[in-house]
Amino acid sequence: PNPPYYSFLIKLGTIPFEVPSGTYQDTFRISLYAGTLNNPDFEDSESVIVKYFVPKRIALSLVPTGSSFNEFATEINMNFGNMQTGLTLNFDTIIKSNSGYNLYFSSENGGKLMHESLGQYVGYTTTINGTNISLIPNTPVLVSSSTGATGADGKRLNVKFTLNGVNSQPSGNYKDYITVSVQSN
Repeated sequence: PNPPYYSFLIKLGTIPFEVPSGTYQDTFRISLYAGTLNNPDFEDSESVIVKYFVPKRIALSLVPTGSSFNEFATEINMNFGNMQTGLTLNFDTIIKSNSGYNLYFSSENGGKLMHESLGQYVGYTTTINGTNISLIPNTPVLVSSSTGATGADGKRLNVKFTLNGVNSQPSGNYKDYITVSVQSN
């Protein structure tokens, strides 16, 4: 007769986002006994190694200041309205990563709002958590990085734009596009 075979199923629950990436393992021993529960006789044992790989995960959210992380909030529209020197707008960038991150900002006009048709500019200052960031036209600039997991709530960075030099520019619509990108370490 063939010996009996037994199958075991190991089921993992939901892996929290903040669990660091990498390979996790555990070893347990299965022992076989003959006889009865009151009088067992040891027969054999084997070790079982269980491994699970947690891949790198990263997510970015662009939300109004103080708002919660929202995986679908990956765009934000900022409108100064009638511009004047010193006017400020801000939002939060929230990053969730289980392996660290590099956050980049790239400005189409290098930190300037450009008139829709006249080629005139209004400059603005960008600060992230109070640190000034110099934006370069169409060039990703590293603005924040981390080497470890961000935790369940993610890493929140406040981004502020302050208008400077609104003087005698012609009226009209001015705009700049900023690309925010994040990559895993």
